[in-house]
Amino acid sequence: MAKVIINCSSAFAFLSLTKPRILIDSVKQPKGSWQNPNVYDLNPGVYQLMVYLPSLLFLIPTCRAKEHIQINEGDTLTFRYKLPLFTFLPGKLILEKHFKGEANQPTRQETIVEHQIIIPDTCPHCKNPNTKKIRLCEWCGNQII
Repeated sequence: MAKVIINCSSAFAFLSLTKPRILIDSVKQPKGSWQNPNVYDLNPGVYQLMVYLPSLLFLIPTCRAKEHIQINEGDTLTFRYKLPLFTFLPGKLILEKHFKGEANQPTRQETIVEHQIIIPDTCPHCKNPNTKKIRLCEWCGNQII
């Protein structure tokens, strides 16, 4: 088993009248909590996480944040959900910690290859060019790698 932890605490949480909703592979999980971390035990595999706030005025989810993850046996991933400044902008899921289990310790050769970072020419999120060849997109601010 592997764990996914999603922290939703925010300075703006007191303004929200609803609790965050968390979907894992389009399956609704129990209502999230603003104060306590939301912990989910998952089998190894590829998943899509989505965190959003249900809107009181409209029938669409607001502050939506999506992330595709791959977890292995014994992994623990900790994410932080950040609310946007305005309601209809997308939120962000930021990977804070990734603890790899005992079975996933890399060999020396894998460690050497892992440190050779290839930075793409375009951002996978907004498709704008990465002219400065840096890890954060100059346009949208998301991580490129």
